[in-house]
Amino acid sequence: SLPRAPTPAANFLLGSRLTSSPATSPFSFAAGLAALEASAAAGYAPAQYALALLHLRGGEGRGVGIVLAERSKAKAVGLLRRAAEQRHGAAAFELGECYMHARGVMGDVEMALECYRAAAGMGSEEAMMAVGDCYEAGVGADGDVDFPRARRWYVKAANRGLAGAMFRAGRMFELGKGGPRDVGLAAGLYVAGAEGGDDKAMFAAGRCYELGVGGERDVG
Repeated sequence: SLPRAPTPAANFLLGSRLTSSPATSPFSFAAGLAALEASAAAGYAPAQYALALLHLRGGEGRGVGIVLAERSKAKAVGLLRRAAEQRHGAAAFELGECYMHARGVMGDVEMALECYRAAAGMGSEEAMMAVGDCYEAGVGADGDVDFPRARRWYVKAANRGLAGAMFRAGRMFELGKGGPRDVGLAAGLYVAGAEGGDDKAMFAAGRCYELGVGGERDVG
């Protein structure tokens, strides 16, 4: 019997491996790209997302200097839309980033916020934090600053383990923005964010220890 054609999932795994390894040769990169394109064309959302990222970033920073030929940010936006329609949260978030920063599409903060909300509903922690950023800065949503909603979104993302959101939530609690002030909770969030690798949270946690904010002073 004839050999079976690779499944979209198999093509995605092969393509991801060949386009992400620092040791990949230009020939292998091209083969991996072809596998991702086949998988994306078959409607496989993870491949559409991965291929979109390659078009947005061009394969740069991979250590071997391979840059995607005919890089197209506009094509990336189309791929992200197709993946987002299949409820791929990371793709919906990245689509929001494209609208927010005018990558391959006209900048549109309202559309960006809409994409962030959709991605947050799909479970993207980064999108939850981005929604909080929009409400805190008054971006989209008629330009109204809404600290209580920003705080709630930061807490949602922090509860899912996102270190950057822990810092943002901690700042809201320390300053009493969007709700009651709670310096003890703020300090705890800073420490958790620092343990998660967020630089701003590390600085804030150090400041809390130095000044005794939210607990005993500790300069050791």
